Amino acid sequence: MEDFEALLARIMALGAGRRLIAVAGPPAAGKSHLAARLVAALPDAALVPMDGFHLDNQILDASGLRAVKGAPETFDAAGFLALIGRIKAGGAVVYPEFDRDLDLAIAGRGQVRAETRLVVVEGNYLCSTRRLGAGWPIFGI
Repeated sequence: MEDFEALLARIMALGAGRRLIAVAGPPAAGKSHLAARLVAALPDAALVPMDGFHLDNQILDASGLRAVKGAPETFDAAGFLALIGRIKAGGAVVYPEFDRDLDLAIAGRGQVRAETRLVVVEGNYLCSTRRLGAGWPIFGI
């Protein structure tokens, strides 16, 4: 996998300090597989999937959005952006993870350690510039 090795080399050359690497793309494009492979191959790396910011089914039902679960408006975009800000700032950061078997996000299930330098963030909308509601960006990190 020459391309994968080249990607690893580019990431390793990013320099000192905490760095975030975004893996974005449509559903079933292989984002989770690539992100997990990167974390396994990189020293001192953590994986933070945006799936932990799915809105709960009760909220989706109340707002009539359950049928489109997974669409941009069915995520807590503001919460996710706040998490990204905390990760960028450094230090230990706790975040929610999505449990597919239970079909719900579980608060505090994941953690980026204070000494972690590379954080691979994975999700469908990480590069989106779409705006919702009061005008905040979705995931244009």
